[in-house]
Amino acid sequence: PLSTPLSQRVHRCRFTALKMINTGLTEIMSGRPHGPGGSLEISRVKNYDGVKSLVVDVDGKDELVSISDEFGPEVLQRDGSTRYAVLTFCVAGIPGDGNARHDKSWRYLTSTEQKIMIHMVAKKNRRLKEFLGLVQ
Repeated sequence: PLSTPLSQRVHRCRFTALKMINTGLTEIMSGRPHGPGGSLEISRVKNYDGVKSLVVDVDGKDELVSISDEFGPEVLQRDGSTRYAVLTFCVAGIPGDGNARHDKSWRYLTSTEQKIMIHMVAKKNRRLKEFLGLVQ
């Protein structure tokens, strides 16, 4: 109602918009139907299909990154094992929810996000190897 102070109306409006965005992002990433009666089709980026590994330049040195068609690049762990990388991002400022966290798996990444993730994994792997004394 108009009798409600403007600051409260704006806050309520912003909250509703963020909730809608938050729900939309979750639906897009999960591939579930989007919107009333509609459906959302996502065509998977296939730039790296068939590529089992890729050499990435990290500070002038080559770093080999293993890539799965389905799950993406493998990140080295301190114990020597690997796990598949997941892009995590936060939607901040949603009252009551704190910071909503969303994970976006390889199959839902854009071609640019995939390229960036490969470079991030290469840098992480290189830094861990340096820390563990496995490379110079």
